[in-house]
Amino acid sequence: MRLSKHTSGYTSRYLLLLVPLLLLVGQLFRTQFATSTAPESDAVETSTGSSLTNQQQRAIDGGSIANTSVEEIHLTAIRSPIEPEAVEDEEEEQESSTPPPPFPRAFRSQPPIRPFNEFQEDPLESVLEELKGCDRLSCIIRVHGKLDGRTTFNFPHFFLLGYPYAGVQQIIKHLNQHSEFDGSITAHGSSWFNACQTEKGPDVEAEGCNVGSEKEYVQKVLKASAAADKSLEMITVDASTDYVLAGGPLARRLYRYFPWLKVVIVIRDPITRILSKITRRLENGTVVYDCDPKRKILGCIQEYMAPGLIDSNYSQPLEDWLITFPKEQIHVVQYEELLEAPDKVMFDLKYFIGANVAELVGKFSLKGLDVVETDFRRGQYMKVLRLIESDVERTLSLLHHHGLIGKKSWLSRWEAGWEKVLANCNDVDICKVEAEVQPPPVLHYS
Repeated sequence: MRLSKHTSGYTSRYLLLLVPLLLLVGQLFRTQFATSTAPESDAVETSTGSSLTNQQQRAIDGGSIANTSVEEIHLTAIRSPIEPEAVEDEEEEQESSTPPPPFPRAFRSQPPIRPFNEFQEDPLESVLEELKGCDRLSCIIRVHGKLDGRTTFNFPHFFLLGYPYAGVQQIIKHLNQHSEFDGSITAHGSSWFNACQTEKGPDVEAEGCNVGSEKEYVQKVLKASAAADKSLEMITVDASTDYVLAGGPLARRLYRYFPWLKVVIVIRDPITRILSKITRRLENGTVVYDCDPKRKILGCIQEYMAPGLIDSNYSQPLEDWLITFPKEQIHVVQYEELLEAPDKVMFDLKYFIGANVAELVGKFSLKGLDVVETDFRRGQYMKVLRLIESDVERTLSLLHHHGLIGKKSWLSRWEAGWEKVLANCNDVDICKVEAEVQPPPVLHYS
């Protein structure tokens, strides 16, 4: 009786130990069975731990290239959505991550206008015919929904913004030679959206509009009919040297009407840009603010660069554009980099807007521009540098904060120009500032 009692106790203990062992053996059996019976995976584990399909691996090893024609490879290189490799200097990588100065919080006052029906089944030909007859902004918005991404380019595709005398005209001249443009782009000093369009709605014109009707804008500037005839294989653009200066009200309005729009902004060293602008104004005998054309150009520059004036402020209107449009739809061009590496800058610009980057390589030119020399005393030039210092810092911090530029590389190009001026001052501290004089914008479109 006592033995059976002890035996049953030992048996209970052994059973308690055997149960988890049996469960473990069963789990291992199921795992092995599932592995042996599962279909062979089409994946190759890389040394980095990422998984590639056999097809992708063959492509990397060159297996799929052998069956690809030269023409296909060429088209892939030109049209591929793969982002270009980002090359950063060591200094750029080590750049301080200190956040930029605080910027006022802005917001989009109204959401984008959406087409009434996002799932249209209209034949593409009939939609393009409707675009051809558009004479109102509301028609453009409606047609965009019906196109539903079936064309190479949107309508309108992008806006090319100033600043004035920052090189917009040279960029337009280059793009007008590209086969995907119609060759008649102009930069307008009196833009329809600023002069005639209001926030009351896409088809409400402002009183006193003197640069053409809405129909003229849609057909003559955006070229709706010509773009439709080419099945939107043509890039449409509105270029103006004063759009960027309009800031928030215009940025929010454009985003509301055309949320797909790409935006290109061109910026130049503020000192040489103002010299270019004033030189043109003085040639025409135009009174600039309170600056009499008979006065020396230096006095005019100081009038232009006074704090608070729109020409001395890049950051305030620029910020409105950057916080309204997604950064993926914004591209910024620095005029000084355009002078330094025109092929690279124009490649990046054409890549951004989706144009054929293989066209016009090495064809960008700044020939024919007048160069003006302006004498400054060293102290006067230093004063002008102090006038622009805070806005330059805020502008570059803003662009860097939004991931659009490398702050150090941009600033280094401007600083190189400023240091060159100071290094070449003569014995009596007279410094010469050279600036390419940009052509004036077209005042009206016809």
